Amino acid sequence: MSVDTRSNYANPRSNEVQVEWLQESGYTSSNTTLRDHLWDAINHDSGIVAVPETWAAEKGLPMGSTFPWNPTKKIYFVNAFHGLHCVILHGIPQRHQPIPRPPPYHPLPGPNPSRHPLYRRRHTASNDTPDMRPVTGEGQVRQCRSWDALKAWTMDNPGCYRYGDPNVEDVQESQIPRMRYCEEGNPDLGLIRAYFDKDAEWRPADDRVWSWFDNMDG
Repeated sequence: MSVDTRSNYANPRSNEVQVEWLQESGYTSSNTTLRDHLWDAINHDSGIVAVPETWAAEKGLPMGSTFPWNPTKKIYFVNAFHGLHCVILHGIPQRHQPIPRPPPYHPLPGPNPSRHPLYRRRHTASNDTPDMRPVTGEGQVRQCRSWDALKAWTMDNPGCYRYGDPNVEDVQESQIPRMRYCEEGNPDLGLIRAYFDKDAEWRPADDRVWSWFDNMDG
């Protein structure tokens, strides 16, 4: 019997949803168009959160970077979303990856800084669930936390972040522009408009979301 526990941070229950384990899905489809669009549609931007410094201290977290629009908040990348970001970098085919740049940037394939976090997450989680064979874990039902509940928590603590095109954004002198996408009604939006010298009609959250398909030839 599973124990109903809650996490220390976003507070989702440990066994809130049941998920059937599948080895194959649209994400592994031989239809490359379907598969690539499914990977491209995954959005991990809300995983960058800005939380009160007092909350971070209460949780015993090391202090993150200061949120540029509110000095009382600190920035963190929620672990599950960071892992998802790394998985996406491996799921998107090479033809959609950014054009090559000199080191230290390494588009797939080849050395990639996202591989080590993937390894460490699996290693430190030390999940001891016995997966049945011959098709590993196929059809087994897992008791899981709710991804929707976790995402709702990140949306309640918005970092107003977008990853965008890494071939462009990663080489900018400042990463602040990546954190300008606050929704209408966010109290920090006025500061963002002033910083970028925009009027009250400017809604950066309405800007088009970048796609890996934007890197396709033609």
